Amino acid sequence: MVRVMIVDDHPIYRDCLKTVFADKKDFTIVAEAENENAALQLLSSD
Repeated sequence: MVRVMIVDDHPIYRDCLKTVFADKKDFTIVAEAENENAALQLLSSD
């Protein structure tokens, strides 16, 4: 199982990526962030 964090500043693009990964059984979206700082905070809280 591949765990994925989606990071992009455009909400529409993040939504599109979530849709693409939703069809993939080997991938799980574990988080999403709008920029690198928010992504790093999410990573450090795990």
